[in-house]
Amino acid sequence: MKRVLIRRAELRRRVPYSDAHIWRLERDGSFPHRVQLGPHAVAWYEDEVEDWCASRIRAGAHCPPGRWKKAQVKDAEPAAGLAASSDVDGQHV
Repeated sequence: MKRVLIRRAELRRRVPYSDAHIWRLERDGSFPHRVQLGPHAVAWYEDEVEDWCASRIRAGAHCPPGRWKKAQVKDAEPAAGLAASSDVDGQHV
């Protein structure tokens, strides 16, 4: 079977991480390693990237990194006494 390589631009479309974060994940063994094509050219095996994306979905990573807290706060119930704001006359704002 012939393996397909994807370049950095295609990787960015599939994985919404910065280059630095992808590098850190690669270094930690948490992301597929790049293939050096030349002195200034790298690529990743498409099947490895797809497998990694699928594993993230299975692990429950449905929300992009850094947005977990925002999503949790947005979905959370309002605190007692903060359900609605009112002005001095008791009218809802």
